[in-house]
Amino acid sequence: SLLYGSFTGAGIWKYDGTTWGQITTNNPQFMSAAGSMLYGSFTGNGVWKYDGTTWSHITPNNPQFMSASGSLLYGSFTGAGVWKYDGAAWNRITPNNPQFMSASGSLLFSAFSGDGVWKYDGATWSKITPNSPASMVVN
Repeated sequence: SLLYGSFTGAGIWKYDGTTWGQITTNNPQFMSAAGSMLYGSFTGNGVWKYDGTTWSHITPNNPQFMSASGSLLYGSFTGAGVWKYDGAAWNRITPNNPQFMSASGSLLFSAFSGDGVWKYDGATWSKITPNSPASMVVN
């Protein structure tokens, strides 16, 4: 496994268990990683993915939240809902924006203010509680 750290003013560094190496001099607003991919949301410059060698620009828009799992990246874009990136294309999966979201395996969990927590299985949304949590994380 790899550890990525965004160090203020020094960009993103990757730790492979033995050594640290700088992979960009830019600092992201936030990052998410899954499998062999690292995703960074850079203020005013959208989302980029890093495959271990190369950075690729995957959208000019900056999400409010993003969460990655497996080969998927989910982004909540203010006023535009939640979008799923499969490595090739973005597809909107709901027009609503969550307070929180967290992906695990093939599932995305999203907490919508006043409407509880919903689970997305890649095809359909199911409400799993009518209550909205103050925070949440999935393992």
